[in-house]
Amino acid sequence: MCGTRPCPYWTGHLSIAYDHIDPQQIRISIGADVGITEDQCHVCQSVYGVKGNAPDPADIRAASGLVKYDLVARASVGELRLETVNLEDQVLGAFLAQVLDDRSMRMEVISGLAASQITGFSDAARVYRR
Repeated sequence: MCGTRPCPYWTGHLSIAYDHIDPQQIRISIGADVGITEDQCHVCQSVYGVKGNAPDPADIRAASGLVKYDLVARASVGELRLETVNLEDQVLGAFLAQVLDDRSMRMEVISGLAASQITGFSDAARVYRR
């Protein structure tokens, strides 16, 4: 529940994927409110860039343990302004992930801090299952 009303369906969605226009760019999309406001990134709409564009999500396994990403703001570019680029100097927060098994992972977003400032999950971490 979101207060006294049901939450929109997308609040339970999480995607770690490659950008649909520039598939070289990693994007992390989080349906839940993670404390990053529209004022901090006008074009993000809950889809964040990854500083340094690494580590590649295709290489992450349960054996990888805790994986940390810096979430960065994005800006629209190009004639039609459909493409976005990462604003590497605008770290919005840290995304922590740990693959638990073939169907689940633990994740947490800590807004306002860089990944290097965080040592591990807090009690606010969530488990996502597919």
